[in-house]
Amino acid sequence: MLKIEHLTKRFGGLAAVNNVSTLIETGKINAIIGPNGAGKTTFFNLISGVHRPTSGTITLEGRDVTSLRTDQVAHLGVARTFQTTALFDMASVLDNLIVGHRLRTKSGLLDVLRGSSLLREEERICREKARDALNFVGLSHLENRMAGDISQEERKRVAFALALSTGPRLLLLDEPAGGVNPDETQGLADLIRKMVQSGLTVCLIEHKMNMIMSLADKILVLSYGEKIAEGTPAESRAHPAGLDAYLGSAHADGGFTALNGVSLHAGQGELVVLLGANGAGKSSIFLTISGIHKAAGGSIRYGDKSLVGMKPSQIVANGVVQCPEGRKLFPGMSVLKNLMLGAYVHRGDGAANRQRLEEVMALFPILDQKKDDPAGSLSGGQQQMVAIGRALMGRPKVLLLDEPSLGLAPLVIKQTFEVIQRINQAGTTVLLAEQNAFAALKIAHRAYVIESGRIVMEGDRESLMNNEAVRKAYIGA
Repeated sequence: MLKIEHLTKRFGGLAAVNNVSTLIETGKINAIIGPNGAGKTTFFNLISGVHRPTSGTITLEGRDVTSLRTDQVAHLGVARTFQTTALFDMASVLDNLIVGHRLRTKSGLLDVLRGSSLLREEERICREKARDALNFVGLSHLENRMAGDISQEERKRVAFALALSTGPRLLLLDEPAGGVNPDETQGLADLIRKMVQSGLTVCLIEHKMNMIMSLADKILVLSYGEKIAEGTPAESRAHPAGLDAYLGSAHADGGFTALNGVSLHAGQGELVVLLGANGAGKSSIFLTISGIHKAAGGSIRYGDKSLVGMKPSQIVANGVVQCPEGRKLFPGMSVLKNLMLGAYVHRGDGAANRQRLEEVMALFPILDQKKDDPAGSLSGGQQQMVAIGRALMGRPKVLLLDEPSLGLAPLVIKQTFEVIQRINQAGTTVLLAEQNAFAALKIAHRAYVIESGRIVMEGDRESLMNNEAVRKAYIGA
């Protein structure tokens, strides 16, 4: 169905996808696996027209689509979902789906102004197709609910329905089971099988290997942008390089060096940004500082204390707190309970915790209104508020923020960075890992650029903002 030949995409000196050739087979479940930063999402972006390849070709059923725009690719029957489900939270579930089907309509502004018969007929068809898609994913009962009030698993199903409402032949699913529990994962896997049984071709990116191994007909393994293995689940599992990519290198002697000779510092009251592509090592730095990963060498000091060898709870108690990428909330628990989990290491100090909670609610007033609502029912932006608030309940003197803008709308990103700046200005030292380099550098005092586990550049905000290589690779200007 889709033939990929020698596909390459470079961002500055970084090859995110490097000379990849493969075939997405018709009527099958094709899977792409690999560690963070392997190039999986970039691969999808190339197929769907979000990025133009540096070289190589993409052929859809004999037609060269390499240079087509996103809308043109969609018109040919390629639809996709994203890692983070972005919906119009203040619109109904049904209205979100109607937006998707408008890709197939022909009425224009003049029809809207006239209220033409074409417009009325297309409105009827859009609504009908949207309801069909909603029924297909098992959410007909939610058509009138606000999208911002449904659970994470329901949002995933709505994203499926939104893609289906465009009338696709090929469906690209980016982390479809991300953030849902095992039972919900099984339900989504069953839904993917149903899609293929209905005549669709599916290609998915997923980190949940039990799901992939039971679901996929064919697996492509990527690592550092290159194809290292391809075949059936059994063949991929047996391939040493494939095993390393999806199980990690801990099973092998030697292993993979995620960080190599990294040295950085943040002074009291500084806001320091870590820039780098997916897989550069930003999250590994934070996880090592937090004690979740153990350093193979080197030292980590906060003030006069060494953090190496401390338990994560001890590190939090000493004032170093991480807000993880992807929020990592408990969606079925209330906003208040999620927030109070952040104060667990200080659970014996009720008065101070209550005061801290008041401060968090003052910083995020909407959370006070929604404190009894399940965290999974909140919008993406509100969930990020909960994640930051939970970290603040740990009373950080140093706050590690990992990709706080991920999956958020531009206005919400602006509001999030304003809050981060306020937290910093109140005296908290902030280490911020971000791919939204422009927004991050605007509020930073200093920044480091990380590539392949190494610090390759550092400087103050102005010097990095004006650095041509940084602008080209991370800012896009």
